[in-house]
Amino acid sequence: MHILLLLLLIIPILRLLTALIWPGLLKRIEGRRAEATLTHHLGPVREDARLEQIGERLLMARPTDASFAVIPKMDNAVALPNGRILVGEQMLQRIGHDPDMVAGLLAHELGHLHHKHLISRIQTLALARFVLGIVGEGIFRRLINNQIATLIIQGFSRRQETDADETALNLMVDAGYDPAGMVRLLEQLKRAHPRQRPTRLSSHPDSDARIQHIREILKLPTDGSPKRSVPATRPGPGPGPGPLDEPMNNVLPFPGAR
Repeated sequence: MHILLLLLLIIPILRLLTALIWPGLLKRIEGRRAEATLTHHLGPVREDARLEQIGERLLMARPTDASFAVIPKMDNAVALPNGRILVGEQMLQRIGHDPDMVAGLLAHELGHLHHKHLISRIQTLALARFVLGIVGEGIFRRLINNQIATLIIQGFSRRQETDADETALNLMVDAGYDPAGMVRLLEQLKRAHPRQRPTRLSSHPDSDARIQHIREILKLPTDGSPKRSVPATRPGPGPGPGPLDEPMNNVLPFPGAR
């Protein structure tokens, strides 16, 4: 009996230790698990040349371990714990052919990765696995696997969204994209979901406040007009590229970067 009880505890204990001691390994495991859950419900992912081209340009500005793909039946974008960024087919169609809007979308998700917003969530999930593993993992396996996807795609806090927005603006400038594309992206999503409470890009908390904040940073008119008061690109050579996981300051008055 004691041996059986010990065996039942080993797996959840190992998962909890992995979450606390090896968060990188946990991110890879949970990222693969989350993608499997999402593709089971939404369909298989596919590569997209335009998405990869813009994503690679962002990663050249600030290298990090990330990849990009399109997933059907989804109207938002998510960054999985392992660095996999999935953009919904409907979202991509809604954006159209504006490369700055696509860059803003991807840069925002890279911002969440940079600030490690998902780590606390997956550690909480690992603790839940530990508890449920003691009770009987087989009973709760489907429930907990669905919770992986739910935790990842639900919206972040207002502070986290602001951090991701500001990091995205710096990243867009470093990669040579017009950061005003972020404003166009949020305004487009707001028009698409006028009555929905924001969560996760199309539904991020308080879209109006986010748009206003970005316009103030970029010194754009706050009345909604597109006229810029500063150049769209950084004048002269900027600092060399650095890894995305290096400390990054909040956005300075445009067009400055770090």
